Amino acid sequence: MNIINRRQFIKTVSTSMVMSAVPIGMINAHEPSHVNKTDLKNAIIEALTDEMKEAVECRVLSPKMRHYMDIISENVSYAFDVINPSCYEDLTFVVACGKHHACHELPDEYVRRRNGLKPLLPDHPIFQLEHGYGLPDTKRMLIYTEHIDCLLIKLVSRENLEDCRYQFVDFDRFLSYLKKKYKDSLTAEEQQTIYDGIDYYFYETDLYRGCSSVVNCALRKTKALKL
Repeated sequence: MNIINRRQFIKTVSTSMVMSAVPIGMINAHEPSHVNKTDLKNAIIEALTDEMKEAVECRVLSPKMRHYMDIISENVSYAFDVINPSCYEDLTFVVACGKHHACHELPDEYVRRRNGLKPLLPDHPIFQLEHGYGLPDTKRMLIYTEHIDCLLIKLVSRENLEDCRYQFVDFDRFLSYLKKKYKDSLTAEEQQTIYDGIDYYFYETDLYRGCSSVVNCALRKTKALKL
């Protein structure tokens, strides 16, 4: 599965999961830290793999798909153990890590930034998108599709926006698409860092609302949601 088809597949899967989402406000006083962590991790893995099976409408999984499910399980387990989630945003980040190829790099970086250490992956203040955009705090890591979409809307001129939404463009074309204020205000080094950041995450992102749906399902399974 190439990277472009994989991005479209993940978007399709994530969109199908939205229907099972419930409001975040339904979470009661039992925060994830007060739920058995092993049960919660297993519930996330089960919810994520079940939703993906349903999305591809396949009762008997092919060996390739079973292998993909095993990778997801391993990725979620690693991310959960490293991040040790204590809030809802941590949990959705764990789910997003489950379907990302860089299964160790992202949770390690998330914890590094959470602890105030110097980022190793591309980073720039313009990646801080949660305020005013309704997006979760991911420590400026563009792990959700909504992050990429909002950042491109912010940076790229309207007439060129669709050209780089589903297949990211090369660096020179990206520079030509930048709005004038960013061409003028950003240094060449900043422009390169921003491009590298988008390019790193672009084909690996997942919809936040899809990740949220998986977390909500797992929280129900562990009785951490009000009925």
